[in-house]
Amino acid sequence: INAEYMGMRFVIPVIFSTASLSKVPNNIFVCMMLLAMLAEVTFTFLSMYQVHFSVPKTVPTLFLAGMISSGRLCCLLIYTFSLKLFERQTSQERSQLMEAMGRLEKRESRLRLEQRLTKQLLHNVLPADIANQLLERLQSEMEESDILLTDPPSDPRDPRDPSGSDRPFDILHSPIAQYHPSAGILFSDIVDFTKYSSNLPADLLVKSLNMLVTGIDYLVAQFNIQKIKTIGDAYMAANVNIGQCDTALIQAALNLQKFADAMINLSPQFSIAHNPLHMRVGIAIGPAVSGVIGVTKFAYDLWGDTVNLASRMESTGVADATQIPASLAKLLQGEVSLHRRDPINVKGVGMVQTFLHYAHDPFVEPELNVVH
Repeated sequence: INAEYMGMRFVIPVIFSTASLSKVPNNIFVCMMLLAMLAEVTFTFLSMYQVHFSVPKTVPTLFLAGMISSGRLCCLLIYTFSLKLFERQTSQERSQLMEAMGRLEKRESRLRLEQRLTKQLLHNVLPADIANQLLERLQSEMEESDILLTDPPSDPRDPRDPSGSDRPFDILHSPIAQYHPSAGILFSDIVDFTKYSSNLPADLLVKSLNMLVTGIDYLVAQFNIQKIKTIGDAYMAANVNIGQCDTALIQAALNLQKFADAMINLSPQFSIAHNPLHMRVGIAIGPAVSGVIGVTKFAYDLWGDTVNLASRMESTGVADATQIPASLAKLLQGEVSLHRRDPINVKGVGMVQTFLHYAHDPFVEPELNVVH
């Protein structure tokens, strides 16, 4: 048998086997296997043809032996190529599985990030206990509706349920409300703000307000008071967790007054149109109701006569001073300097005796405290 044919019999399958390890489509891979088998059978017949002219009498025996050898080699090729095909298929499936797991991990990571951002956002705009209640309701709503946080409405302003139904996605289906027998309410605003800002460009106006409000936000954290909201140039804060004993009430009132003084002393550090800012503040302590209302852009707020009284204390106050009613003045007697004013008419309450505390006054001047 010619050595060249024998060499080609093994070289071509080896070439095809080596090529099968490269990343080629499976249909091309099968064609390689068929070509290798065809090459083996062809070389066997060529070998027999060569033997026929060399030793004619041995042709039947050699032909039988060659066919057996060729068949065994073809079976080996089929087994080898089938194994390689299985390995390629398994490798592709493993690669697809790894890609799917990678996408799933990214989706879970994004979901955890969105959940963390949701928690941070709610805790940033709502008191901690209210935010936790809303998060519990949201989780319950999502589980009942089988909704994923990663599938929001196409329009973020759309309050509809992300599941696609037309009903409002309302996590406030039952009101969140709390009664506070003693709540400290504080209102403040900037004196002559409208006059200063009437001709100021929008970006400068917002920048100036933002700097002042940001400074007050830091004071809120420092004095452990809750920021409720800003309305125009007005700032509302509160302490709704006041104990019922006299000591707790006095400490809460004193803390609110110190916060008001810090706010008033902070404001002249900022200006609008080169005019230093000055603030007036009103404080009241009494019963109030807090809660969250609305479906879209819902907000935490406070209601009651105490809120109305604190608002009137601020609106009828004077620059660089805090105005308080007589009931609060009694709590602060002996702690801060107070100046009696004429009674004012408060809508829904009637005539109320008020007192002023100027931020530049000493905090302890008993001789000035003439409160009855």
